[in-house]
Amino acid sequence: MTRISKNEPEIIDELYEFYSDRKNLGDTDEKIVKDLYDWINITNLKYIFQITNYHHINTPKYALILGFFYNYGIGTTADELRASYLYEISASAGFAFGQARLGYCYYKPIGRAGVKPDEKEAFKYYKKAALNGSIRGKFYAGWCYQQGIGTEINHRKAYSWYRQSANGGDPSAQNQLGVLFAIGNGVRKDYRAAFFWYQQAAYEHDSSAQFNLADCYRCGAGIPLDMHEAIKWYRRSDANGNESVKETLIELFSGDLSIEYF
Repeated sequence: MTRISKNEPEIIDELYEFYSDRKNLGDTDEKIVKDLYDWINITNLKYIFQITNYHHINTPKYALILGFFYNYGIGTTADELRASYLYEISASAGFAFGQARLGYCYYKPIGRAGVKPDEKEAFKYYKKAALNGSIRGKFYAGWCYQQGIGTEINHRKAYSWYRQSANGGDPSAQNQLGVLFAIGNGVRKDYRAAFFWYQQAAYEHDSSAQFNLADCYRCGAGIPLDMHEAIKWYRRSDANGNESVKETLIELFSGDLSIEYF
């Protein structure tokens, strides 16, 4: 278990770096929480919650971390309403990670029973986070443009934001960039480029990308057909929690799955 520094602000700074590094790599909240418990024992997490609660005033990154603690009940009782309030403090100070989290609060209104999602506000804060340099915020901005969340569908803008996020190492953006290349939305159709981006994300354990990469090998899209590699990547996607893989494998081994691509 990693030893953390004893100076209180340094402890919170280390925790923030832990959080930001993983968010920029596209880790889910659930994985971050799991890794956090693996990194720091529960007794120390309760202590860190207390000192973060003491120091968070007028410090947007501390408010962000405290919000995350409340969001998932880390070192304290879960309180989603309190979490969304703290995210708003961080976002109002122009902090990119706080803006991204507040965007999610509007997209999936946490701690606000009966409050409907506000996609326009979600898009506004996702884009603010993107413009402030958040790699994950750039992915969310691309997702909004691709899906028409809070804004009109614009595949060229989706591609632009995904590309920036993908270049920063976000596997979700890399996978979605592959999707755009595969179907030719916002960019010329290019199976080799699709394969390249799926592969980048697949090696970062993105289960959707692993599934898409397997499809490329199965169909010979952007790479020579290779059923051995296809099955290997389907199984990796399955191991990473992709619920749709089992049916594909059953069909594949029964001989019912035709070799087609889009």
